[in-house]
This record gives sequence, structure tokens and C-alpha cells, in this order.
Amino acid sequence: MSRSRALSRSTWPNAQRRHTASEPGNAGALNTRWGRTALTWPHRVATIDAYLHDLLGYLLRHGLLTWPGGCVELTVADSWKAWGYTYPDTSSWLSIIDGEVVPCDITTYRDHLEQGKCTHAEIRTVLNQALENHALADAISTHIKTSIRALIVDEIFDANELDLRLVSMACEQDIKTTIIGDPWQALYAFRGATPELVHKLVSRYGFISCPLSESFRFRSPETILLAECLRARKPVELSAGEGEKVDVALAWKWQSLWSAGTEILPLSFGPPHTAAESAVALLLNQLTQVEFGLSSTFLNDALRNLGILDPAAPQRLFE
Repeated sequence: MSRSRALSRSTWPNAQRRHTASEPGNAGALNTRWGRTALTWPHRVATIDAYLHDLLGYLLRHGLLTWPGGCVELTVADSWKAWGYTYPDTSSWLSIIDGEVVPCDITTYRDHLEQGKCTHAEIRTVLNQALENHALADAISTHIKTSIRALIVDEIFDANELDLRLVSMACEQDIKTTIIGDPWQALYAFRGATPELVHKLVSRYGFISCPLSESFRFRSPETILLAECLRARKPVELSAGEGEKVDVALAWKWQSLWSAGTEILPLSFGPPHTAAESAVALLLNQLTQVEFGLSSTFLNDALRNLGILDPAAPQRLFE
């Protein structure tokens, strides 16, 4: 689930015990270890943003909230670029008044909302306000209790206050809850992540800590020692070497990879901002798909910039 914070849920009766661990997993690993049925109904793997979308949809479908234009089903994008607009921070542009979601008076913005279009930012704004309303908060809490038996949240240190509040609500409903994360991998402070609150969550609800001391990413003695030194904040020295047999190359900036040698094919030039840069990103994606079976980085940004809403469109370049 979304660079990703992940959650898994089922609809079986509630269980009692909670655990916390420190190593994330993924859908592929679940398939391999537990079989495909682990990802079929009543189980689910989704981003927290997707689950927030579900929660808001629940409130709309049951008439507990009314969206502009009376929409019940929403089309949600990562940014307003998907519809050719660039809005600033919209967190103050929506309010809940007497059970109605009321937008500001910017005409184009209101028109989009009345068509059921929005971004995850609008969903988070509305749910943050809904949780300040006792009746709506109780409805959300009840829905969580009746629709989730067990909850697994990955990358918990990237969660913000809204995310953590929902995890708290699950714990308060005695839902079996597992949180997984590594404070060293907390990357989303710029999006409001609050890693400092995770320890309070763990303490408040009596999570059982299960630290993992081994990693599948660091297997050789050299990489294990490097990781241990970095975590202990000890100085390290990396020796120079030839790159002909390197499988993966990393760099601080994309430009460094493009000048590293002809044996290296970077996955991006950087975030595309113009139509020309976005078109180049699509061409690069065709090459990375052929060579590695991987999408180019920022492919979705390029599609949004070009107004391409069909996620399968890049694949048709191969036809």
C-alpha cells in the first residue's frame, strides 16, 4: 500500500491480542508466504489513503455527510494536476457545516467538487473535521469495529496524526492491531508524518514489541557492518570500485546517474514539470519496461501533466 503505508483488514469477529514489529512486508511476500487467499476477500491490502476514501464514502452513502452537488461516489487523484489545475494548499477551503461539506467560493474548485472530483488532501481535510464531530466520530468508530477484525499498518513512522488517530480508534475497539515500521526509515515529515507520536501510541495501548535484528537487504558481512556503523552514527568509508558488474546504482541526484557511464540506465531524469519533460518520461518508461520490466520513476506525474487519465495508456506504446 502507497510508498507506502500499508494496511490489511478482514471482516471476521474481533480478536484480542496486539503486536508490533519493525520490518515491513509487501503483497508479493504475502502471496509467497501465505498463499493467494491471504489477499482475497475478506482480506484486503490497500494504502491508508484508499481506506480514508472508503471511510468518507461510508459517511456519504449513509447520509451522514453531504458532498457538494450531492455526489456519493468520488473520483480521487493524487493532485489537481490530473485535471489540469494547480491549486495551493486547500486544507482551509472546505468546512463541515450542519452535515454538509461546504467549499470556498472559488468557482473552478467548487465545480470540480460538485462533479465528484477531489484529491486525497480534500478527503483528509473532511475526515479531520468529521472526527471533531462526536456523532460522526462515533459513526466512524462503529464502522471500523464492524468491518475490521485485524489491522496491519506498515511504515507506521510515516503516519500523520489522522492516520494514528484511526489506528488508536481500532485499538480502542479491541481490534487485533499490528504496526510495523523503522524510525530510521521515516521519510514523510514534509507530508505531516509524526514519528515522535508512534512511541506514545505503542505505550498507550500496550503493544508487545518484537524487534527484528536481521534484514534480507543486508546479507554480506560488509553490508551488515556498514549498516551497524551507520545506525550507531559511526564514520564509514566506502572504497571506490569499477561499475561494470553492478546490478543497482544509487546516487544523490539523477544527473549523477546519467553521467556515470553507458552501462547504467537511470529510471528518471527527475520530476517532470513541462509537457516536453513529461513526454520524454513516457519514452524513457518504454525503454525501462523493455530493459528491466520496470516503470520509469515519476511516470504517474508525467501522465497527469499530459492529461492522460488512463493508467494503461503507456502499455499501448508497445502495441
